[in-house]
Amino acid sequence: MCIRDSVFASHTELGRLLGYPRCCVDAFLARLVRGVTKRQSGEFAHEDFVAAEDAASRTEQPLGRLNNLLVDRRLRLVPFYPCRYDCHVACAYADRADALVRRIHAAAGEALAAALTTSVFVGADGARYQARAEARGDAVAIAFETF
Repeated sequence: MCIRDSVFASHTELGRLLGYPRCCVDAFLARLVRGVTKRQSGEFAHEDFVAAEDAASRTEQPLGRLNNLLVDRRLRLVPFYPCRYDCHVACAYADRADALVRRIHAAAGEALAAALTTSVFVGADGARYQARAEARGDAVAIAFETF
């Protein structure tokens, strides 16, 4: 087994053990082959920007429960990069996490859902912004209007 295959197998197994959707792990592996900081255009940017740009390009309706891009990076239901922001498998993961949060503290679950249902802007440098006016330079904008 070559090093590349070993790295892929390790990432795949880790994703499986953590319960991450296989499609999301596969999307990460595709970025790994290209270079996690290399955009489809060939330009370079922060890994968070590249992952968000790729996922957004495949998304029909961004869902807030898959929003992993808030300024406060601790607020999220999915700890991985979704392959798209309307991935039904990632939604099932997020729904289980949401149910657990709400079971422990209903008001916190409601507050988290409200926080995730917003527009976000990620700069090419990985910085996150809540308003277009704050974003510097090239930024990917995603409107998470539905939880």
